[in-house]
Amino acid sequence: MESTLVLYSRGFRNWYRAVGLAITYEWRRRSSRNQFGIGALTTFAEPLLMIIFLVIFRVWLRDRLPRFGLSAAVFYASGILPFYLFQRLSSRGRLTKYEALQRLPRVTSTDQVVAQFCLDTCMYMAAFLLCFSALWLYGLDEARPWSLVDCAIPLVLLAALGIGVGLANSAISYFIPLWSWIWSRLSRMLIFTSGVFYIADLMQYRIREIIVWNPIIHAIDWFRIGLYGNYPDLILDRGYLISWTIGALLFGIVAHSGSLRRTPWAK
Repeated sequence: MESTLVLYSRGFRNWYRAVGLAITYEWRRRSSRNQFGIGALTTFAEPLLMIIFLVIFRVWLRDRLPRFGLSAAVFYASGILPFYLFQRLSSRGRLTKYEALQRLPRVTSTDQVVAQFCLDTCMYMAAFLLCFSALWLYGLDEARPWSLVDCAIPLVLLAALGIGVGLANSAISYFIPLWSWIWSRLSRMLIFTSGVFYIADLMQYRIREIIVWNPIIHAIDWFRIGLYGNYPDLILDRGYLISWTIGALLFGIVAHSGSLRRTPWAK
């Protein structure tokens, strides 16, 4: 039993080092091509424009009270930005051809894809920090989190969930080439069942019975609890979100690695 644990521990350390090496390489590659600034603009243009549109729309309707709290901008940002974190990462996964000369020693194609996901997640987290810092500096005190831990944990889980789903989508894309395009459109529809525009606990009971199966809504509720401190949390199930995240991440890694075995350039 002890020898088995040692082998698993050693294997995990080797994999961790391989992914760390791939992250360093990918960071240098993107920095040399100035891809971070362009990627940030293209990634966050849509959610930021959506937040601005919703705030203006509510003011135009003279419905100045937000769904929760004192600021409509903070409320919508607390739902839209976490949702797009998942949506972008889950749509990011696709089979990418890596030339043999571009490969690092002992780094597989799966390691390189995971490294790309990790860098994208860091970019999203930095954008989160900048967005809520800007709202706080503007004078919206609610943009300052009540609990940083309760804000960070659901974001990390949501990112891991998006990575797992993205890896699974990459495997499916091997068999269905149009799947990446299809998922990118389908995943946007989840925004209406993820508690982005409303308070889930205040919805009708029949609606809550349906949307509660969506793990994203639990992550957004958890994030808003960390942001506001007194956000309604009757439907929140942290264990359900964690189970979904672990399951999706493990399945995504196995599925992606298995699909690469059928691809000659990804051995």
